[in-house]
Amino acid sequence: MERKIHVAGYRASIEEPESFVGRLRSEAAKLGATVEAYDAGAILGSEHLIVAWERAQRAFSNGSAASDSVAMEARVYASCERQIKVAISKTGVKPGNAGVALVSEDAKAMETVAKALGLARDDSVLAPTREKLALWGIAGPKDAPAGKTADLIFERMCLLEVER
Repeated sequence: MERKIHVAGYRASIEEPESFVGRLRSEAAKLGATVEAYDAGAILGSEHLIVAWERAQRAFSNGSAASDSVAMEARVYASCERQIKVAISKTGVKPGNAGVALVSEDAKAMETVAKALGLARDDSVLAPTREKLALWGIAGPKDAPAGKTADLIFERMCLLEVER
C-alpha cells in the first residue's frame, strides 16, 4: 500500500546547509515524522518528488532498494543518479537565498517544521524553469514539449531501475 506523499515549496535563507538539515531533522524527530529537504532549483514540480518517493517505497517493499532508508532511496530516484554522494550534491539544499522543497508523508508535521525553521511557503519555487531544464540537460521545447518536462525525469528514474 503506497502512502500519501506531500510536497511543498518554500523560500529560505540558508547559511550552512548541514546545519539547516540538522535542525530540520531535529524538528521532524520531535514530531515523530520524516521531513526531507531538496534544493528546489533541481526539482521540476511536485510530481518529480512524489514519483521519486513512490518508487523508493516500492523498492523497499520489493527488496530492490540500494539505500538504507526510504528517504535516501527517494533522493537517489529524484536525482536520477546511482551514487548517493552525487545524488546529495545534485538535489541537496544549497547555501544562500533559495527555494527549498520539503517532502513528507505527514503534511501537518511538514508545515510545523517549516514554521519552526522560519520558512515562507512559496510553491512557485517548484515550477520548471529554463535554468532547471538546463541542469537536467533538457535544452528546450523540442526536448520537452509543454507540460511534459516531468515525463523526461520519470523516464530517467525508470532507467535507474533498469540499470540495477
